[in-house]
Amino acid sequence: MPTEEKAEALYKFIKYITTGIKVESSERQENYLVLLSELQALPAEDSKKMEHFSSQQEYADYVSMVLENSFEKFKKVDPTSYAKYEELETESDAMLDRMVLGYGKWMLCAALGVGVIAWIKEGIASGLVAAFIEAVVFFVYVIIKWCKLSFKQDKYIPAYLNDAMEESKKNNDDKEGNILVCNYVDVIHKTF
Repeated sequence: MPTEEKAEALYKFIKYITTGIKVESSERQENYLVLLSELQALPAEDSKKMEHFSSQQEYADYVSMVLENSFEKFKKVDPTSYAKYEELETESDAMLDRMVLGYGKWMLCAALGVGVIAWIKEGIASGLVAAFIEAVVFFVYVIIKWCKLSFKQDKYIPAYLNDAMEESKKNNDDKEGNILVCNYVDVIHKTF
């Protein structure tokens, strides 16, 4: 909202429409997290609407804060799983770099060689198809290896962290508003 007064008026209006309770001015919400938890406690509505709280930048900031604090909790609560998660993250990044940058050059050379040989023997169309198939096979191989590492890595992530990661990856218009304050009380250390 452009001003605090308009935000307060909207809050009073929404509270009155959904619950029938008039809000006195002394009940003004100073803390964003308290207000967010009250909005989340209201009857569910379609999160795809532009006016839904999940499409606001404040909610995106809240999700980022929850994600960061959830990683800290994960590190403290289960250091063994966190270390394995980090190890697999590093391995995944190294594998992608090695496959795409290192082996990718060799794949292009092989695809070019196969394409030229097929072109000489059977024509330009066969050469292009052979080179394309060679490239597709390589990319499928890279995707399968990356997915295996990713699935192995997901085994070590707790559900609360996975939910926060999934919500964080979405852009503001696609966020669903499912990172509830009441479910993340133990990881929320700072407010807006």
